[in-house]
Amino acid sequence: MNTANQSSETENAANNDTTHETTTNKNAANENGANENGANRNATGEDISSENAADSDAAGEDVRSESGVGPRRPRRGADSDPALERAFSEPGLRPLPSDVVALLRDLGAPPRLGAHLRAVHHVAVELLDRLGEAVDVDRAAVLFGAATHDIGKVLFPGELTGAGAEHEPAGEALLRSRGVEARLARFAALHGRWERDDATIDELLVTLADKVWKGRREAGLEQKVAEIIAAATGEAVWAVYMRLDDILTAIAGGADDRLAFQARAAASMKRTTTEEDETMI
Repeated sequence: MNTANQSSETENAANNDTTHETTTNKNAANENGANENGANRNATGEDISSENAADSDAAGEDVRSESGVGPRRPRRGADSDPALERAFSEPGLRPLPSDVVALLRDLGAPPRLGAHLRAVHHVAVELLDRLGEAVDVDRAAVLFGAATHDIGKVLFPGELTGAGAEHEPAGEALLRSRGVEARLARFAALHGRWERDDATIDELLVTLADKVWKGRREAGLEQKVAEIIAAATGEAVWAVYMRLDDILTAIAGGADDRLAFQARAAASMKRTTTEEDETMI
């Protein structure tokens, strides 16, 4: 074999080795990529990376039940939701008590819930102011109850837009677990049970605020409130009822603005979620 042929064969062998090595490296890279992508896809091939992220709190702990549906364990230590902050700070309604705001932040409450609690609290303040000293109530307790009555919906978010009462005992238990006194936590469990014979005026006023904030009137509830006030003041029931009717009619007049406020919070929550999803893509 001459020198030229020998050099040509050596060069061809080197090229073959290089081609083989490059192909092997590409295959290994493709295999690794497929494994990584496969880890973020379910059995149908759908990308679940964002779902996995959404199911973890800031410490990486799972925040859903094992079945993936309620009750949902509230997130703790997560970054504050901008949509929730807007629900707390948007002008027009009285602010929630600072301790309630801190609790809702810590629980990772949905913005719609934050807006609803703020609207009901706002109405409770107005209701008590208009009633004045005509009725002897624990003002602080009523306002705390209005600000937290639906807090159990953090655990049962489906009940934000659908029927259900599981959030009521869950809300009371959640508040008690956070060190809230039983006399204050009870509003979460009892605000939907106003027909009880032992319902107190404080509990009934929280329920009344939860009705009239959106313009809803409940004749039986209003009659019960009027009877309790009349018994305490010595007035005729009909006279108290008429005065209460005037107060509730005035408050109900602002229902459209309050409903619009809650709707903005819900829409803001959807936009924030969509923006986060797009960032992950």
